[in-house]
Amino acid sequence: MVDSKKILGIDPGLGRTGWGVIEARGLDLTPIAFGCLTTPANTPLGARLLELEGDIVALLERQQPDVVAIEQLLF
Repeated sequence: MVDSKKILGIDPGLGRTGWGVIEARGLDLTPIAFGCLTTPANTPLGARLLELEGDIVALLERQQPDVVAIEQLLF
């Protein structure tokens, strides 16, 4: 029997942070949920970061992943 892992992937961004959750069982990958966290452009930086933190904590509590992968920012 192959163990399964719930994986949360995050594509970070200040205005839009994409996320997706998959279940990996061996080589089989099953999509579970996905979405986008957003913050308003006219909001001060500190408030935007605080909002993202709260949204990510809620996402972690709701999805309860075994592993989290975060994409590296490219500029």
